[in-house]
Amino acid sequence: MTHQLSPKFLRSANLNLNHEVWMSFALSLAKGASSSKLVTDVPIGAVIIYLHTSEDRYTGRSSLLATGSNQKELLQKPTAHAEIIAIERASAILGSWRLSHCVLYTSIEPCLMCVGAIIQSRIPLVVYGAQNKKFGALGSLNNTPKSNHKFTYIQGVKEQESQELMQNFFATKKSLNAKDNQEYQGK
Repeated sequence: MTHQLSPKFLRSANLNLNHEVWMSFALSLAKGASSSKLVTDVPIGAVIIYLHTSEDRYTGRSSLLATGSNQKELLQKPTAHAEIIAIERASAILGSWRLSHCVLYTSIEPCLMCVGAIIQSRIPLVVYGAQNKKFGALGSLNNTPKSNHKFTYIQGVKEQESQELMQNFFATKKSLNAKDNQEYQGK
């Protein structure tokens, strides 16, 4: 039987989790998402960890369960966001759609689609790096979906590194597009 974790449980889990270590791992996955010369996916990484419990009490142990990186361009699939891929992998590993003893770390604030998947999978805690001012659905757009399945989120873990990764990616992409345009126009 799987239980939803209580806010009290989450407070105790927060005291024992090293958010910066897990976020660093998510950022390394994000860097890999955009490293190919042929395919340039937006650099977003996600990590899901499993919180070990005994009689619905956190034991202080957590372990890596699943990872994902943005693969929208690579797979030509609009739903291939890092968070969705990580959630699908975690569900497959656990053999359950309920991820109520898990924490999701993602380098950027999740979009509305990903928040929907977080709610549906019952993930009780989401930790993200930088805000997503265009598509973020955990406060950036003031459009967090209302649901009877509540979760907690923590923002700003390794925020500067997350922001710089995104800014560098888009600056490089813009520069390459301008260069391609000049070559195409014969300049």
